[in-house]
Amino acid sequence: MKAVRFHPPRVDPTPELRWVLHRAFASPETPVAPPRDPAAALDLATRFDLAARIGARSGPGTLNAEVGSTANEFTRAAHLAAANALRYEVTLRNVAGLAANLGIPLVVLKGSAIGLLGISLPGARAFCDLDILVPLDRILELRTALVAAGWTLSPLAGSEHQEAPLTHSSLGMIELHRCVPGVRPPGSRRSFDAKTLLDAGLKEPLPAFGGTVRAPARTVLIAHVLVHGLVQHGYAPGSYPLFRFLADLQDLGAGPEQLPEAGRFLRDFDPDDLETVGSLLSALASGSALDLPDGTPRSLLHHLVSGNVDPAYALGLKANPRSFRSPTDLPFPLATLRWVYKAVVLSRAQVDAIYGRPRRWGGYAARQLLRPFDLALRLRRAKIAKAG
Repeated sequence: MKAVRFHPPRVDPTPELRWVLHRAFASPETPVAPPRDPAAALDLATRFDLAARIGARSGPGTLNAEVGSTANEFTRAAHLAAANALRYEVTLRNVAGLAANLGIPLVVLKGSAIGLLGISLPGARAFCDLDILVPLDRILELRTALVAAGWTLSPLAGSEHQEAPLTHSSLGMIELHRCVPGVRPPGSRRSFDAKTLLDAGLKEPLPAFGGTVRAPARTVLIAHVLVHGLVQHGYAPGSYPLFRFLADLQDLGAGPEQLPEAGRFLRDFDPDDLETVGSLLSALASGSALDLPDGTPRSLLHHLVSGNVDPAYALGLKANPRSFRSPTDLPFPLATLRWVYKAVVLSRAQVDAIYGRPRRWGGYAARQLLRPFDLALRLRRAKIAKAG
């Protein structure tokens, strides 16, 4: 199956875009022409979620020389990201202490793991929550204990791979995961859960947390980044800054050897997909990504750019049938039925989040009755945008 299959418009290689990609991915010592419009470069970096990364990777002298007073905004983004990372380290210590008292092992995922393992530079990687994999038979026990300790369970429904989020007034938000969606042991149809991951020895210790918290092995982290970036959010750039997955892969050292190794855990990718991602990573690291010849790596880059700066293209992606899929362990017919049900049948909390709280009695029932027509209208708009 092809996970990398996009048809974006051509992207204009402006000096601002070239500078942002160079400072985010190429060697900090490699010179690059300054952007003509520093404010436009900052806007692009912010849209791509790369401002903090640029601020952390480039020294103040370099930034001041290239973007003038705008350098302060890149530095500020890096400082805010570093402070937020420290906050979530405190959050993890709080959750880990509670879990240790119950004898529940934890595995941190995604950006949480990348940051806590020291893989990314301090301040280079922003994240807005903490993703924690919990053994399936203990997840309800831990959730109950967290609620008793002051955490609030979101009224929004969870998903196949995770519980509904939990929030705390001072500690932020956490998501308790049932599995690592789309990342499977070789030959298995089921995604790794905490038990199968730990039993397989695919883990790295986090000594600072007393041995009760672990992170996935690097190959599993790479596989999860690929699924999360290209399968789960590849057709929904508005819900996830797509350049983040490339930044994570670069920090994880995903090269010609590591990508095929991670590919052993992926059914949604074939070798061509992995080669495409590897080629784009190499071009970004060398500063030549905007000079790629026509081909799949160039299309992927233009997709990542257009998905964040071209509203018509981003809307048109929703008309692609592949936008409806997400990593799942269910057979395709059941997965499709489940998606249709969840898209059409809304809880009151979902109505409030999507349409706003109704002002009159019966408003929830009315919005539920109109939901299929609203979905059809949205799909039509997406098709029109795609055709345009």
